[in-house]
Amino acid sequence: MEDTTDNAMDGVREASHVSASAQEELSFFVCQQCRYPIVSESEILFDKAEIFTDQVYSYEMEVLVDKTAWCYSATNPGAHRFDVLRIKKPPHGRVSFDGLPTLEHTWFPGHKWVYCQCGACGQHLGWGYCAKGTTEEAGAAGPDSTEPAGNNGSLNMETSASQVYPAEPNVLQPPQNDLHEEQEPDNPAEDEVVFCGLILTRLAPQSLTAADMATFDATLVRAASHSHLFQQHMQELVELLHSVPTVVVADYIPAVLELNVSPAARLRSEAVLDSVRSVVEEYLREQNVVADEARVGAQHVEEGGGRSDDENRSSDGDTSDGDQH
Repeated sequence: MEDTTDNAMDGVREASHVSASAQEELSFFVCQQCRYPIVSESEILFDKAEIFTDQVYSYEMEVLVDKTAWCYSATNPGAHRFDVLRIKKPPHGRVSFDGLPTLEHTWFPGHKWVYCQCGACGQHLGWGYCAKGTTEEAGAAGPDSTEPAGNNGSLNMETSASQVYPAEPNVLQPPQNDLHEEQEPDNPAEDEVVFCGLILTRLAPQSLTAADMATFDATLVRAASHSHLFQQHMQELVELLHSVPTVVVADYIPAVLELNVSPAARLRSEAVLDSVRSVVEEYLREQNVVADEARVGAQHVEEGGGRSDDENRSSDGDTSDGDQH
């Protein structure tokens, strides 16, 4: 009996420890646009990296924790300046990479670069850097473009539906993955990303628990499985929004914009579509009633010899007054 009691108490203590660990808060940088976790404090590279000093200078700054990390203020050939933090390659799914690796205008000697985007919303976060190759390119430093080609990042709110929603829907498809962490090889291939340089102004500090992370990851997986249906919903939304004046659907524009940047919102895309469809259909019904009334009025004018009902009534009144005299 005593052994059974001890075992039960051990089980309670273990469960309490697991529960406490799940609720322990850790410091993260999240995507400034969609708030998806990108990098934890343990994934920051605190050491100083070799740079091209003609366009980059390094400085120390406290980030997330009371620990100083080397950051890099870098200018690309387009005169865009970025404050960049180096991090380890994030676990699979948190970011995605785009473009062909190139040494052109690299900030870190010998490291080819590609674009790095948020794995949840597609916002351009910075650049991924490949394993150092044998050929180094000196000269101008910095990736030569601010955004990746065809970047599906944040949308700018404008006054017309055609500007907010382009002819083709701005669909941000979540990555098709299981979000399991990748194992780094001992000798990574030259063109495999081994670290990232993320733009500090596109990140936001946030405290998260293990339970929070599990929720984020589960939501992203659900959004990925929902992506085909989400694209269909977005296609119909674009068509509906183009069919009416912007003022008719103005109340729903924030919700539609959120679909582009939030995996959790994408799971509600059908509800948003139903609401917008209802408003558009009601507006079109009202427009049809107005058009029908206008046609009936035009027919009456034509049948009355080109005179409107008011003119006919006025003429009848004049005749009646004449008969009394």
